[in-house]
Amino acid sequence: MTTSAEAYSLEDHHHRFAAWAAARAAQRGLAGGSHALLVAAIEVCGVAEILRNRADLDPGWTAQKFDRAHTAWRRSIVDHLHRNGVKSATFGRAAKLIAIYLKSTVVLSGGHDTALGRVLHPPIDAVLLRVLAADDLNFSVENRRFWRSTRWTSLEEEGYRELIASFREEGLDQPAFWMIERYWTPNGRSSKATPLCPSCGSTQVVPIVHGMPTPEAEELAALGEVVPGGCMVAGDGSDPEWRCKGCAEEFVEATVAVGGG
Repeated sequence: MTTSAEAYSLEDHHHRFAAWAAARAAQRGLAGGSHALLVAAIEVCGVAEILRNRADLDPGWTAQKFDRAHTAWRRSIVDHLHRNGVKSATFGRAAKLIAIYLKSTVVLSGGHDTALGRVLHPPIDAVLLRVLAADDLNFSVENRRFWRSTRWTSLEEEGYRELIASFREEGLDQPAFWMIERYWTPNGRSSKATPLCPSCGSTQVVPIVHGMPTPEAEELAALGEVVPGGCMVAGDGSDPEWRCKGCAEEFVEATVAVGGG
């Protein structure tokens, strides 16, 4: 541990904060995944070298080169956690660790417009996936269905690759991948205008989340931000997407006018 003020650099300070934030983001619901173990996983995988070599943020970084480095980092993190008894560690958890660490050390530290900053994989969570799946944008039906059914905490290597590929297929990595977070909101709500309840006209409505409950969905449900919808869905567009807090009406957004105007 660094105890001398002279030996404690801004780089040390930045690394500690970024590693702490990344571990907190990936730790929720991970059995046996202590904060110390997750921080150690970041430090042994090699991603922290970017902070010590900031001159390398631009030269030579392409999406393909970053994907190769990211795969190596993910594998190292998962291996480290498995060897230390965290058998439920997944590639999705490892990706969250890396994404939050690099968001802090690169994107939010002046490197957002470097070659590396533009191709970094973004943090993925239930909020982002739900909003992307629900927003009435020009995304394909297949990708919207894929995002709706994906649980980031359960992603293994192939599933993670497919998810990143689906984002790129929709152009969500352009002009910089970090900009996909324009669809993410801290309170878990869609960035769209809130729909009106067709029964009582209230705007006090919350999204319905279908599928097996995840730790993220359970937390949002406890906060009253979403409503669990169960696993039985028709999948034909008739499944309700919203529930009114006032009258308990459940409805599909496309059938109603949009409020906020």
